[in-house]
Amino acid sequence: MYLAIKQKQLGMNYFISLLDRNVAERYTNQVCNEIPWGTGLNLRSATSLWCVFKPVDLVFIQVEESAKRLLSVSDVESVTSGHSNRSEVPYMLQIPPARLPQLHENEISVSVCHVEEPNHFWCHRLEEQSRKDYTQINKLVGPGGSFLESWDPSLPVHKGNLVMGPYKVAGAQPEYYRAKILSAQLEVPHHERRVRLYFIDFGNAGMAFVSELRVVPDALLKFPPLAIECYLTGVGPSLINDPKGNWTASAKDWFESQTLDQVLKAKVWR
Repeated sequence: MYLAIKQKQLGMNYFISLLDRNVAERYTNQVCNEIPWGTGLNLRSATSLWCVFKPVDLVFIQVEESAKRLLSVSDVESVTSGHSNRSEVPYMLQIPPARLPQLHENEISVSVCHVEEPNHFWCHRLEEQSRKDYTQINKLVGPGGSFLESWDPSLPVHKGNLVMGPYKVAGAQPEYYRAKILSAQLEVPHHERRVRLYFIDFGNAGMAFVSELRVVPDALLKFPPLAIECYLTGVGPSLINDPKGNWTASAKDWFESQTLDQVLKAKVWR
């Protein structure tokens, strides 16, 4: 229960399933006995790196009165009813959590796909299921989002909604990817309204006009986010190079050159 509430407060992915009390107790005992506190990775390429996955694993809990006091009433009703329409439920609640390493996995192959800072980045798992998911998502979206339904600009957009957002590369037409709305302009005319997007399958962010958005097909809601958020532990910017404690551009460039789009082996530490 605590983990689900904490994830809610931090805006993290979570999934709630109502269980019979006996089943919930057995599952809780199993988790407490088998799962350690914290999971780390040691990335081996040109250098050894230690990172921690952001905890967004699947959570099974029983919704009780204590949760209703901490979660908003609308969220609790949406999760427990099972028949709320999609305009009432934050879309992030309707897709599975990211596919984190299982208990039996001691080493996995990954590739860094986006670097925010040298100690904060996103990676892709290089396993067969993730490859299949990526291929299937692209088939359902179509070139340039040609298979997607246009978003009605007159409809409201809310923080946390899952949409199909455009990502533009200079000299090419925009391609569409699943994205979470981080913020939206409200006090502007509909045709000028923009949103800030977080692309859940790659980890990067961007801006787009509401008129450019597309509706997420139901078929895409079954795929978990393909990008996994990671942090390095025990690594920080040099106070000698920057007394304010910020990463320098050269440090980020070096880290990207060593990790971005490289095949890395990640050893799971428990």
